[in-house]
Amino acid sequence: NTTQEKQEPAPGAAPSAPATVDEFQTLRNLVSANSFLLIVLVCVAGVAIIGTSVYRTKKSQGLQEASQMLEAARTAKDLTTLIERHGSTPFAPLALLKLAKMYFNAGEYDTALMRYTDFLARYPKHPMVDGATMGRIHCMEAKGQLEEALKAYASFSAANPDHFLGPDALFGQARCLELMGRFAEAKALYEDFVAAHPESGWTSKAEELLSKVSRRLGVVPEESTEIAPLKPQAKPAAEAQKDSR
Repeated sequence: NTTQEKQEPAPGAAPSAPATVDEFQTLRNLVSANSFLLIVLVCVAGVAIIGTSVYRTKKSQGLQEASQMLEAARTAKDLTTLIERHGSTPFAPLALLKLAKMYFNAGEYDTALMRYTDFLARYPKHPMVDGATMGRIHCMEAKGQLEEALKAYASFSAANPDHFLGPDALFGQARCLELMGRFAEAKALYEDFVAAHPESGWTSKAEELLSKVSRRLGVVPEESTEIAPLKPQAKPAAEAQKDSR
C-alpha cells in the first residue's frame, strides 16, 4: 500500500515521555499575570527594611544621648530630664538612683524616699534593687523612723546573710539601737560581727564602733586597756630658736 498506516506501539513497549515542562516559562507567565502584586510586595518589604534600619539608628542614637546625659548630669533637673526623655533606656534606672541619692545628700529625705520607692516599683528585677532597698531604709532612719528602720535593716540582714551590703545593714541596726538608747543591744551586734568576721574589711570599723558604744556604757574593751606611749611634744618656736643659738 502507498498509504502509510499509523503503526501501533508494540505490546510491552515503554510509553513515550510527556512533553518537558518549561519552569522558567511558567515563572515568566506568573510574573506577567501578577506583576502589580509583586511590585507592591517588593515595595512593602523595602519599606519594612528601611523602617527597621531607621528604628535601630534612632535607638542607637538615643542610647548614646542618654549615656552622655547621665555622665554630664549635675543637678536634679538634669537627671529628671534624662528620665523623662529616655525612660526606656538602661540609663533611666541609674539616673533615678542617682537622683534619689542626690536628694538624700541634700537632706531632702522625704523626696529621696519617694524616689527610692519609685525605683523599686518600676524596676523590681534590676540588679541595683538591693542598693535601692538600703537607700530607702537609710531615708527612714534619717527621718527618725527608727523602729521601722531597725526592722527593715534586720529583715535585709536575715534575707541576705552573705550580701556585700550585709555589714551596712548590721551597722544600721546598731545605729538605730544607739539612737533609741539601747546601747547594750548595739554593743552585742558589734561583738557578734567582730567574732564572726575577724578577717573582714569591715572588722576595724566594727571594733571602732564597739569601742565607742562601750565607753557610753562605761565598759572599756580589753583591746583599749593598753596605755599608748606618749609622743614627745614639739617645742614652741621661740624656745626652739633659743636652743639653736
